Amino acid sequence: MKGLWISIFIFFGFLTNVFADEVILKTGEKLEGKIVEQTSKYIKMDPGVGLVMTYYTDDIDTIDGQTVQTAVPAAQPEAQPEAQPEPQPEAQPEAQPETQPESQPVAQPETQAVIPVVPVVVQRPSHTVYHSNQRYYSHTSNNSGKDILCALIFLGIGIFSFFRGLGVLRKKRMIESIPKSTVRGMAIGMVELAGKAKKVKSFQSPLTRTECAFYRYTIERYESSGKSGRWVLVSQGDSVVCPFGLEDGTGHILVAPKGAEFVMPADFTFTTGLGKPLPEDLIDFMEKNGVKYKALFGTYPLRFHEWFIKPDEDVFVVGTAQKTADQLKDIELIQPEVDIDVIIAKGDNSEIFIVSDESQTQVVKGFSWQSFAGIWGGSALSLAMLAYLLFRFGLWAKF
Repeated sequence: MKGLWISIFIFFGFLTNVFADEVILKTGEKLEGKIVEQTSKYIKMDPGVGLVMTYYTDDIDTIDGQTVQTAVPAAQPEAQPEAQPEPQPEAQPEAQPETQPESQPVAQPETQAVIPVVPVVVQRPSHTVYHSNQRYYSHTSNNSGKDILCALIFLGIGIFSFFRGLGVLRKKRMIESIPKSTVRGMAIGMVELAGKAKKVKSFQSPLTRTECAFYRYTIERYESSGKSGRWVLVSQGDSVVCPFGLEDGTGHILVAPKGAEFVMPADFTFTTGLGKPLPEDLIDFMEKNGVKYKALFGTYPLRFHEWFIKPDEDVFVVGTAQKTADQLKDIELIQPEVDIDVIIAKGDNSEIFIVSDESQTQVVKGFSWQSFAGIWGGSALSLAMLAYLLFRFGLWAKF
């Protein structure tokens, strides 16, 4: 879930650029972005999607509230002296003084109407401008395709998040559809139980040495690679081979947690850093289990997590009640009255098996947020990346 939220935050950071300039076209259309180049004939604007858009001043009304002055009259004196003096001396040498004052005022309005004409498609070696409904879409190829690769990666993340959200939503609805039962009144098949955890064998959690009925731990080491780095799992363990008991006031039953999905917040976390040396208990555990922690200078950056269920702690289980407890006959039970003919475990055809130290309400609420983030966040990310790829390949104007 944490990786999903990071993907969504990266996505929104990718889309939210700072729009510094406001341009209003003569058609009334309002544009926002950052002007990267401005001349008397056109402006180039970056709207924040990785493209550089070109707009001609003839189609612009205001920029940041200031009226745009067209530069057409300034170009007229350069074009007139070349076209007018040459034909007149040859055709009417005697009438030149009279025709020149009359022909110049007439020719000026005609050239003013022709100069603003803009070609529909203008192509340059690495620049293409598309014209559609008096708006100019400009695409400049100034990278090596890295943006396309990133867009495809985020598109895949969005699609994966969407389908994962659908899976979590289905799991949530299954939990809501299973009626809550008791140990005494349950039937063979899918059941939902809540009660107190009981120890079957006496043991301690490895990292904190806490008396518990179940534990799970992970140790990660930070490894750098160039300018980036990531946390790598170097050691993990759990007590899934040892079942624990569940008591709800109506009876006792064993829970074999192998293959379960554990919905539990971490009970212990520790990350090494400046002024945070490794505790002696963690050093002893790593030395006994062959976990490398010493670097050339000091220790590697390490991160520890541990989850456990204490005796008499509230526990919530959704699993399959089944008569397959033969492998548990040799376990010495603390409470002999525990019925080992029926256990709660992962069924052969069951889709869910959940063990949690939270209530049913908290578990369902957590799944609701995960499904919402996965479905809507994944959809938004996928659509945004698809739109970017259409812009990138110049296909957006066709829609």
